[in-house]
Amino acid sequence: MTEFDEYSGLLAEDGDFDIPSYLQVGFAWDATPKFTLVADYQKIFYSEVAALGNSSSAPGLLGANDGPGFGYADVPAYKVGMRYRQNATWTWRAGYTRSKQPVRPEHVSFNLLAGSVLDDHYNLGFSYRFSPKNSLDMALLWAPRNTVSGPNPQVPGQKLETSLEGFSIDIGWRHRF
Repeated sequence: MTEFDEYSGLLAEDGDFDIPSYLQVGFAWDATPKFTLVADYQKIFYSEVAALGNSSSAPGLLGANDGPGFGYADVPAYKVGMRYRQNATWTWRAGYTRSKQPVRPEHVSFNLLAGSVLDDHYNLGFSYRFSPKNSLDMALLWAPRNTVSGPNPQVPGQKLETSLEGFSIDIGWRHRF
């Protein structure tokens, strides 16, 4: 990824903020000609990216290679889903993802900047094929509010919390050439 130059004095490795690598395996099973079940296991390696994996109490300066990061742990994610092809026009989808929390309590103070503390994601969607080459796709995602709390390293005895809830709607038009 392109470095976040604006954050070079904050994020480890002078703002280098790469997408972590991951390993993913899964399967799909056509239970019937119209109904497909899917399942995946994914392991995300946050520790490979200094800005994400370095401890928030790392001894280096902010922005340095050995500087503080978000302290994310490497995490597994489990995903299940289904697709139902009602007919040539309509296809319906649903899915669920459960991941382990990457933010550990001792790193909450640094994670007040990012707040990426979601564990569960629920998805619903559909495709409406209105011609042989064109379709409308829509997907909804809801991630229920999750909170992580931990100690404030600057003020002994004080507890900090960060929380997040997510919701998104994606709408797309697909044209087949």
